[in-house]
Amino acid sequence: MDMGQVFSTWWQWWRKELLGLLPPGLRQWLQQDNRRLILRPRGNTLQVAAAADPLHPLREIPLDDGTPDAHAIRESLRPLRLDAAAIAVQLPPGMVLKRAVSLPASARNSLHSILGYQMASLTPWPQEQVYFGWHLHDTAGSLLHLTLYVCPRTKADPVIQPLKQLGFQLHDLLSDEGLLIKNFFAAMELGNWRQKLRSPLPWLGLLTLATLALTLWLPLHFMSQELAILETQSQRARAQALEASAIRQQLEQIKTETAFLAKRRSRQPPVFMVIEDLALHLPLDAWVYMMRQSGSEVVIWGMAASAKDVLAAMKKSRYWQHATFEAPAVEDNSRDKERFQLRALLGRSPAATQDNPINGDGLSNDALDEEEGLEP
Repeated sequence: MDMGQVFSTWWQWWRKELLGLLPPGLRQWLQQDNRRLILRPRGNTLQVAAAADPLHPLREIPLDDGTPDAHAIRESLRPLRLDAAAIAVQLPPGMVLKRAVSLPASARNSLHSILGYQMASLTPWPQEQVYFGWHLHDTAGSLLHLTLYVCPRTKADPVIQPLKQLGFQLHDLLSDEGLLIKNFFAAMELGNWRQKLRSPLPWLGLLTLATLALTLWLPLHFMSQELAILETQSQRARAQALEASAIRQQLEQIKTETAFLAKRRSRQPPVFMVIEDLALHLPLDAWVYMMRQSGSEVVIWGMAASAKDVLAAMKKSRYWQHATFEAPAVEDNSRDKERFQLRALLGRSPAATQDNPINGDGLSNDALDEEEGLEP
């Protein structure tokens, strides 16, 4: 015996002991089972009894065309001090089928579903054609022992339909041996609920709600899609703008470097022009055997009858006006000449500036010299 059953047995004993100490009137009011209303249909007569004494009916109500309404019946039952909301129906003898069933203890919380699923194998009828309930006998051990009560709808409906028309709410069944089977007629309410679902009104309301929800959801869905597209386009435009800005910066840097190289190039004449100009101004008896250039600085090694004549001739050149001796001239007796070593900074003379006064950037060469801090 588990703890739950022990506690239930103890509580029933303690409840009976407490009720025995109360006055008779209060004791009858507290005993809800004794105040239960029992309806016993017998042909065209409805017998009304109390649970405290179900064998002796208190009233007999005829079920014919002259039957009073539910309000009148309730008023007639009021002096009996019975609870009209707690009703148990006792069907005629032989109408309810009983069968002993044993199930695993794990099925205790799902007895209605399991018994309904096995109804076709336990009885001659499927679940949707019967009212059923059960009474649990023993919960100890690994099996549940219960008695299954089943009544076909075809037999029960003609009996309970007049009671339902009188306004009685039918839920429980009182078996022939006096056991209360709760929620025996619950399948009837389930059937009525399913029948209501078959009517078009609930489906029409459901369709209206679905249409309203769809009408509210579609604009939000399209707006979210538009927002996602705009965000994608904005991100793409932002990336293109950043890329264009980077390309523009690179272009400006290239322009700056190109302008700087162009300025440097405009100050430094081409090598072939420098050599040609040097050949035109050197004396006929002078010749150059080595020349080294480093940027705008040029060093020349050569021989001539007079090194001073070479320096004077180079002063007349367009590019060699800044030439100076880097070392004293040395006489070469074997050739009757002087060896010289000249150092010069290449630059344009005023005549060259007049020939090409403006460079590619719109600045004169003198302006370029002043801008870079070099002497003309």
